Amino acid sequence: MNLFDIALRHKHITESRASNQLSLFEEPDFPITSTQREIEYIFEMVRNSSYVAMNVEYKEKANNTTIKFDHDNNVINAYASSHNYPKHDIHIFAGLCYSSKMMGLALANFVENRGDNESLDVLRRACDYIGEIIVNNNGEFTEMNVLAGMELLNFDITPVISAEANSYWFGSILSVVGHELGHICLSHTVRGDWSNSVSRNDERQADLFAHSVVSTTPFSKYNILSTLFTEVVFAWLHKNHDGPATTHPHSEERIMNTINSHESLLAGYGITKENIKTFLPN
Repeated sequence: MNLFDIALRHKHITESRASNQLSLFEEPDFPITSTQREIEYIFEMVRNSSYVAMNVEYKEKANNTTIKFDHDNNVINAYASSHNYPKHDIHIFAGLCYSSKMMGLALANFVENRGDNESLDVLRRACDYIGEIIVNNNGEFTEMNVLAGMELLNFDITPVISAEANSYWFGSILSVVGHELGHICLSHTVRGDWSNSVSRNDERQADLFAHSVVSTTPFSKYNILSTLFTEVVFAWLHKNHDGPATTHPHSEERIMNTINSHESLLAGYGITKENIKTFLPN
């Protein structure tokens, strides 16, 4: 399928979704764009997870939080703020969703053909493709980048691949939203004693908060791979940031933490501490 055919198919899907003819997981093909409705749905899953809902303080802060999807901003980013305390905001940028869609396709293709060296190579090529776009495009990733990547990597988007890819995307964004809500629930966004060292510890705590949230949802099985390769994307995003870690731990630290925590499971996919380096920027 050439790029024109993919774009035409995508146009039909987008029009169907805009007219509410299709529900969340009933698209006939893989949906490239994300919507405010989907991001709100993900946030509701985080807010109603047992980890948040059973903690009085977390629940109150989550109920005072609004999530906003910046659909016109293609930068790969998300952040939480409490500028209007006690109200809070979480911002998810379109660029993050697009890169997660591309990675979701690569992960679905990889897992569906587990043990296949060709699918492992395709996953590496997908990481290289996403990474080089990020590096050369000032940290942005767009809808057309997804379309071009689909053509370049020649994905066979079967109904199974489509559903699994969307689930990896969902798991990835679920983890990001959980992380940002963690900053709010743990009072990081109103902290007064800020420093680089404190900020890095806040990031680690928010990572654990997100893991605790996602592990109580139906998407926990997608979380390990999606979290690992979200950090691979961020490693490319910070490719040219040399020197010691500042406000955030280096992505390589987070990647190794994920592998150390799930070494046996990841080894079953053929992913180890040694070969993970082949997915990262040189």
